[in-house]
Amino acid sequence: ADGATTSLQLQFATFNEEVELFSLSQVGLNLDAFGHVQTHSSSSSVLMTAVPHWSTYVLDVLFIAFTLRTAYVEGKDLVASARLGYKEVMDYFGLWNIIDWLNILLALSNCVFFSICVLQMQAASLSEVLQGEDGSYQLVPDIMSFTSGQLLKLHEDLQNIRSYFLAVHVMVAINTVCLVGKLFKGFQANARLALVTETLKMSAEDVFHFFIVFLAVSVSFAVIAHVLFGGDVLVFYTFASSMNACLFLLFGDFDWYVTRGSRVTGDLLKSGIPWALLQIWLLMYIFFVMLVMLNMLLAIILEKYSKVTRAVTGTRHAQSLLTQAVHFAQRVRETRHFKSLHGINRLLWNDLNPAHPGPEVSSESLLEAFPSMKVEQADWLMRWILSEREGSNGDMKESREAIRAKRTEVLVETIASSVQGLSTEINEATKRLDRIHGGLK
Repeated sequence: ADGATTSLQLQFATFNEEVELFSLSQVGLNLDAFGHVQTHSSSSSVLMTAVPHWSTYVLDVLFIAFTLRTAYVEGKDLVASARLGYKEVMDYFGLWNIIDWLNILLALSNCVFFSICVLQMQAASLSEVLQGEDGSYQLVPDIMSFTSGQLLKLHEDLQNIRSYFLAVHVMVAINTVCLVGKLFKGFQANARLALVTETLKMSAEDVFHFFIVFLAVSVSFAVIAHVLFGGDVLVFYTFASSMNACLFLLFGDFDWYVTRGSRVTGDLLKSGIPWALLQIWLLMYIFFVMLVMLNMLLAIILEKYSKVTRAVTGTRHAQSLLTQAVHFAQRVRETRHFKSLHGINRLLWNDLNPAHPGPEVSSESLLEAFPSMKVEQADWLMRWILSEREGSNGDMKESREAIRAKRTEVLVETIASSVQGLSTEINEATKRLDRIHGGLK
């Protein structure tokens, strides 16, 4: 080191034979021209056994098989849409299909990067320092005789393995988010499960506008805390740390306040700011942000949830999972040897050349539109269409009755409000007459 040195770094690797992993450690010093010294250290581990147990292979095979099956089904649908034209391809790439393809691509990328990690574990630099006995790894006895070049190569390969594992971790996390999206896609099949997604859709606009106001209020409180108490309370020292402290206050983190309160000996902080001012700030933040605004957010979401629940409850689609599973099993048994309903639906929605262009549907028209369809399937489809129509008519009737009830409720509320306003005006007029009558006496 000399006068121009600004940092010192020490890197070394250690090996734990019990768990068979390398540990990459780094210790450093940062020096500046004013004599300040900042220390930092970090450590990360790299496993040398990619698959610790044979059962992991079974899970890997199942994961790959499920991914390839999903890719086959989605690829088949994509090819079928491409045959119908460009517009059908654009219609195919909706939100849920995009999530499916992201899930497929990320899963395959995970397999590729994990395979690269396994190959990197077989690097020559690692084989030179490890020896295997009975399926376990140990350092070679002459490890201290290795040259600096060999050690640098070892560090480089370990860094590569760690980088690939980090990429795998990131893609697994993103893939998990996509899997949650697939779960929400599956929830659309049951009206009761879709309550949450429908509620989020309906409340998205109101929640967006709420968060604009919420952010403005939170930033104001953070700026006030930073300006007034930044010199006394460490969590308010910078604006970023002040925002972070306000965020953690929402989750009940009051440790800084308890710690600071135990150190205050008088009525003033060290900067001269009254201790009571910090208490007032905290009370106002708890009241306006934690109690009022968060409850407003909850009220917005619950209002939309109530509307979605009222719209779903009582309709033919509001089936329990058990009832829906029984109907699904029955439908699968009845349509076992039929032409694919999914394929029929795709042909019906073909904008350029719809399979059934006529407005009237009958068994004969279905057989004419789909020559490979059996007579039993055409009759089954007609029965299903009629049952769906009867159910829709019932839902429409219930919906009209609900609309009438809602209009009646609004009318009653309007009349009640008008009567209340009229009563208030009569009381005011009576008081004025009493004052005039008193003045005449």
